[in-house]
Amino acid sequence: MKYVISTVLGIAVFILSACNGNSEKKNSSAETHTDTTAHANHTASTEPTIPGLFGQYGKLVSALSSDDDKEAVFAAQGLVKTLYSLDTTRFSAEQLKAYKDISASIEENGVHIAANLGNIHHQREHLVMLGEDFYDLAKSFDLGKPVYKIACPKFNDGKGAFWLSETKEIKNPYYGAKMQGCGSVTETIAKN
Repeated sequence: MKYVISTVLGIAVFILSACNGNSEKKNSSAETHTDTTAHANHTASTEPTIPGLFGQYGKLVSALSSDDDKEAVFAAQGLVKTLYSLDTTRFSAEQLKAYKDISASIEENGVHIAANLGNIHHQREHLVMLGEDFYDLAKSFDLGKPVYKIACPKFNDGKGAFWLSETKEIKNPYYGAKMQGCGSVTETIAKN
């Protein structure tokens, strides 16, 4: 319980500091670059781009497919941090609209996953919604490589759910080791 409270408080502090940081514009491009670089280093290996955001999503999918709720918390925190540091000034009008339509949902679901250490089922429920959001992003942005939509027909009380992957290999994040190979590739997304 202490850890959950600490995690929630940590996320709240991060959100507040991120909001305050956005209201103060840096005058020097060198300062901005240094600040962005330092922030990106906290997300360990991603840059604040849409492909970088997908990298964090991939870490989350991997953690849940390994039944690792603790690593899912870290991946969700990295996802939210990357979301906050994205520079949307280079997005086309269409991309900006798509991003604005779903970024709040990505944030909400990422925060819920990060706040639910010890409740992997709830983390997986939020992954369903993240999958839909990232599918929409993949349709709007060039990720530089194909992304595969993989469906699991059994999850979500038999309604099914899907996730996105950079490989065709099936590693089910909804059932983990219990049903690791459950799923099939239903679509290849390659925006040019």
